[in-house]
Amino acid sequence: MSRIALPFFVIACAACAVAAAGDVADSVRTLWLIAAVVCALTAVIAWIDLRVIARRMREERTRSGRPG
Repeated sequence: MSRIALPFFVIACAACAVAAAGDVADSVRTLWLIAAVVCALTAVIAWIDLRVIARRMREERTRSGRPG
């Protein structure tokens, strides 16, 4: 799931940031910036999840005696 979420939220973060940089009212700009931050945080969580999964898989291969 994180393999799908990571690129999606990176793109969504960029799109929200571009929308916030456009010619919009201050209140709307704030909403776009909040959306960009939420997307960025979700992308970071997905990236951390992928790193944890990779580490656990590597440890499992090492424990089972297969070279990693």
